[in-house]
Amino acid sequence: EISACLVGSEMCIRDSNNALALYINLAHNSKNEEIIKNAISLAVSLKADEVASQLINEWAKSAPESIAAKVYLVRMNIVNGNLKKAEAILNQIPPNNEYKDEVTYLKSLVLIDMKDTEKALGLLKSLDHSKYESEASFFSGQIYEIQNKTDLAISWYNKVSEGKYYFQAQVRLTMLFIQQGLYTKALDTLNYLRPMNKQEAITKITIQADLELMLNKNEDAITTLTKGLVLQPHDLNFLYMRGLAYANIGKVSLAQDDFEEVLTKEPNNADVLNAYGYALTNNSNRYKEAFELISKALKLSPDSPAIQDSMGWVLYKLGEQEQALVYLKKAYEAVPEGEIGAHYAVVLYSLGDKAAFQEVVNKMKSLQPDNKHAIDILIENGINLENED
Repeated sequence: EISACLVGSEMCIRDSNNALALYINLAHNSKNEEIIKNAISLAVSLKADEVASQLINEWAKSAPESIAAKVYLVRMNIVNGNLKKAEAILNQIPPNNEYKDEVTYLKSLVLIDMKDTEKALGLLKSLDHSKYESEASFFSGQIYEIQNKTDLAISWYNKVSEGKYYFQAQVRLTMLFIQQGLYTKALDTLNYLRPMNKQEAITKITIQADLELMLNKNEDAITTLTKGLVLQPHDLNFLYMRGLAYANIGKVSLAQDDFEEVLTKEPNNADVLNAYGYALTNNSNRYKEAFELISKALKLSPDSPAIQDSMGWVLYKLGEQEQALVYLKKAYEAVPEGEIGAHYAVVLYSLGDKAAFQEVVNKMKSLQPDNKHAIDILIENGINLENED
């Protein structure tokens, strides 16, 4: 690895790679732009960012008319978040056929970061797609996604077939398919996606497991997350998600192991406390222990409908129907469907309020007519809807 220090205009390099040291010396003593570019590229690839910045600044100062130097200076300022400076330099670059597409592309990046999406889109459309097709397509997709034009965003992301934005484009496609309820299509997109590095692999695993949990494919989620924990041992997010999957299939001891490992590092993680308490409520008779966990979660996050629902449900299991109703009513008013609605309906039924019970069930059916899980909760608690209609 390279460690560099700057002393005035002098550059000293400690423990340096011989190739970089050679290129830096050549760059200082040459006006050959290819040599300078090679020195910058090598510094960037070795993560010697200070060295790269110094070379770019020196080049721009020594060759004020060089369009190539200005382009590199713009890229450096975009990376460093100096968008106004990047824009000012771009506006100073005279028309030039060789750099026309690159300048247009850089201007579009600046405009995207500055939220001027209409101008950015216009510039991207003018690009020579033979050179910048994947980049232009990805950023066009981003612009249309920002504008909530989902079909157009999907169309453009699908055109990104290679390059550094391919993985990001596939991830955005997956998320858009999920938003549209096209879960099978989202999973297919992920299954075909091949990560090129560890970070991409972790991103894919996280999205895939989340989607599998959403689709109640708990065994698949456990397999996915176990692979993730091999790649990144003791990852708290993976442990939490796997704990949820184990709880969903009634493997409470395995869920407990994962939840407790997270809580040793994050004892005040309200989501994990709630999930652990809810797992105990549904899969054991350890209701007092569940109550303690959920109570702690509720103190940490008192406005969470999910935690209010858990508190209401564990109180119901403890025989405290009136108290349970208070929490479940709050949760249901915030999220009037699915599992929360089923819990609320069960407690209303147990208290003999058949009119309110029927109103909640009717609303659940209208919002989620195919929610088998909610219906199963009613049946498991001795309520036959056919007898109640």
